[in-house]
Amino acid sequence: MSSDPSFHLFDFHRIFLGDLPWSFTLEVVFRTVVIYLFALLLIRWLSRRAVGQLSLIEFLLVVALGSAVGDPMFYPNVPLLHAMVVMTVIVLLNRGLDLLVTRNDTAERFIEGTPVRLINNGLIDYENLDHLNLNRDELFQYLRLQGVEQLGTVRAVYIEQSGQLSVFRYPAAEGHAGLAIVPPWDWEIPRWLLQGEIVQTTDYLGCARCGYTKQFAAEEPLPACELCGYNTWTDRVRE
Repeated sequence: MSSDPSFHLFDFHRIFLGDLPWSFTLEVVFRTVVIYLFALLLIRWLSRRAVGQLSLIEFLLVVALGSAVGDPMFYPNVPLLHAMVVMTVIVLLNRGLDLLVTRNDTAERFIEGTPVRLINNGLIDYENLDHLNLNRDELFQYLRLQGVEQLGTVRAVYIEQSGQLSVFRYPAAEGHAGLAIVPPWDWEIPRWLLQGEIVQTTDYLGCARCGYTKQFAAEEPLPACELCGYNTWTDRVRE
C-alpha cells in the first residue's frame, strides 16, 4: 500500500477517473471516435484478404494496430496526430510486405512459410508434427473438425500458411484400415498392446504413434512398429 498520506483506499474518484476531471470523459469519446474512424479507413484501404483471412503479416498488423489505437483514446498526453502517424506507417509497412510477398517467392517462403505435410497415406509424419509443436491429440482434434473418423480414409493432410488444415481423402473405394479417432481417445481410452504381447485372434492393429496398421495372426507376438519403431499397438482400428 502506498505510504502517501493523501492516498485513500477505495477512492472511487481515483478508481474511475484518476486525477482527471469528469469533463475529460467527453474528450475520451471524441478521441475514440476519431481513432476508430481513422482505423476503419485504413483497414478499408487494405485488400479484402487482409480482413477475411489472417496470414502472418495480417496477424502482425492486428497486433500492431491494437497497440497503437488504444493509448490515444484515453491518455491525455498522447496526441492524436502522433497515433495517426503510427497507424499509417504500420498499414503502409503491411501494404509493402504484401506486395513483396506477392511478387517474390523467396520473400513469401521466408515471411509466410510453406505448407507442411502432417499425414501421408494415413500415416502421421511426426517429424513435421514435432517441428510445428503439435501433438497427436491436437492433430486428431483438427481432423475431427474436418469430418475425419479414421486415418485410413486420408491420403494427405497439410497445414497451410494460414494455420488451417487441407485434408485430401481417398475415394470411397480406395480407403483402407486406419486408426479410428472417433470417439476421441480422451473419452474412450483405447486398449494398449505392448511389444511382445500375444494376440489371441487374427485382427488388425495400429501403431499408437504413427498410425501404421497391420493384420496379425492369432498367437503371434507383437513386434515393434516396422515404420517408426514404436512399441505400442492398439485395436482401435477401423476398416
